[in-house]
Amino acid sequence: MSIQLSSLYLVDLANTRNADALIGEALLATVQAFNSGIGVRNEALILAGRLLSGDFAFKTAYATGSDRTIGTALQNQRQRIGADLMLLLDLDGNYLSVSGIEPTPALAAGQPFPYPDFLAALSDNGEASGFIRFEDRLYSIIAVPLLTPVPSAWIVLGFAIEGEFLAGLQQEGTTQISLVYAEAGARSIQVTTLDAAQRQTIADVINNGDWSAETLYELRAGTARFITYIASLQSFGGERVYAMLQRDREIAMTPYYRLRLLLIVISAVALLVSIFGGAAIASSVTRPVRILAGFAREIQRGDYTRAVELTQQDELGQLALAFNDMRKGLFERDKVRNLLGKVMSPEIAEELLRSEVQLGGEEKEITVLFTDLRGFTSLSEHRAPKEVLDFLNEYLTRMTAVIDRHGGVVDKYIGDAIMALFGAPLALPDHPHRAVACALEMIEELERSNSVFQAKGWPEIAMGVGVHTGRVVVGNMGSKDRLNYTAIGDGVNLASRLESVTKEYHVPIVVSEATMRQAPGFQYRELDVIRVKGKQDAVRIFHPLGARLIEEE
Repeated sequence: MSIQLSSLYLVDLANTRNADALIGEALLATVQAFNSGIGVRNEALILAGRLLSGDFAFKTAYATGSDRTIGTALQNQRQRIGADLMLLLDLDGNYLSVSGIEPTPALAAGQPFPYPDFLAALSDNGEASGFIRFEDRLYSIIAVPLLTPVPSAWIVLGFAIEGEFLAGLQQEGTTQISLVYAEAGARSIQVTTLDAAQRQTIADVINNGDWSAETLYELRAGTARFITYIASLQSFGGERVYAMLQRDREIAMTPYYRLRLLLIVISAVALLVSIFGGAAIASSVTRPVRILAGFAREIQRGDYTRAVELTQQDELGQLALAFNDMRKGLFERDKVRNLLGKVMSPEIAEELLRSEVQLGGEEKEITVLFTDLRGFTSLSEHRAPKEVLDFLNEYLTRMTAVIDRHGGVVDKYIGDAIMALFGAPLALPDHPHRAVACALEMIEELERSNSVFQAKGWPEIAMGVGVHTGRVVVGNMGSKDRLNYTAIGDGVNLASRLESVTKEYHVPIVVSEATMRQAPGFQYRELDVIRVKGKQDAVRIFHPLGARLIEEE
């Protein structure tokens, strides 16, 4: 009997120590998941900030120097991006405009940004990120320069760290996450997944000296014992922000307590059954935990290729599902980070994620569509920049919607002109037909839009559209650090020239013979045979009248 009890004690002791070690490893993996979660959102904000830095409309608003115009643009961009906070600072670190927080005298234009060390990091590196606090709310922020084309201001974007965000990082509720703000020796819990009673108890404990950063230790709060890890986060202004991750030891040990009871029952039946049965059951419990711990180490090394295969339905099985979801999210994060930093168009990004499109360029036949407004320059001269911007944004929005409906992709906006591609990057076997149908609907949409524009006091406008089908080179072009997906070649130039000749023939649309022959579903009127600038061969041009009527037999 004494041998049996000794065996039971030794097995229980080994399991307890092993459990403590594995729980610690799982907690460290949660730290990695927290940092990755923050990193994913920061990288999304950095990408949005870089895109905004080169956004023509935003730079136009900034160039006006009008506080109201800049403030409106800042508000619109913040809502479009989905950020909780957006600031615009001059290069000296003074506020130009703010959005997302209640304005106060300290936030007025010309007032200094209260985190000079953040500005110093920004000046040294060109970009910066970290944690700051505004009005008792904790924000994770990033900053990028506004390029015009040289840096002329700082764009600061941030999202508030709320309980909902932390709850999304919990491992099925077993890990408690708190963000602790420390200043002048005092510590306060800013955001947490703990309940109110636990929050108050732990706040008292950490302010009374039970505090050890960057190491695993056991924190006692009343009768509860928490296995705790405190990670220091990047923060500024003499303040420190920490992520405190905890697991209630009693809850985490529940599977091992069940094992202990089972071993006691088995040991009471027979010595032989207790020894072999206890070892087998211990192995069945500790093996999944070891698998999870090994998987956590793989995640920490950046290996997201292998999924955890546990079919059990208990807490460990649920933890395995959570690890697999985390692995999938981190894998997608890395894939998006590698691709989206070099691609501007959402449609292009989707295609790159779905297939292995070779970066650098490929020759293919597509249809290129160019549009341009008539008299836009004179319209701009007699109106305020904001009014011109509002008009142009509404016009481009309406025209872009038509292009989207026909499967085209906007390659770029050139002032009031649009260049659209049909057949790249999305393969469309009927791209000539789609492009002609799109051009006809754009003219119809312009007629509808003119009634709206006139109701707003804007003049009636006209538009020219040129369409050509031919072989061009499409792909990502530019530098190795910043690429732009576009099309180049003689076919692109010809489409632009065809748009220009619409004025000479007093028609809204001109298409080339190549497009006409590959889009037979429309009625055309031949206009002329012309030799456009930059081409030696003459080109037959046509004006599409509408869809061809099919006679019934």
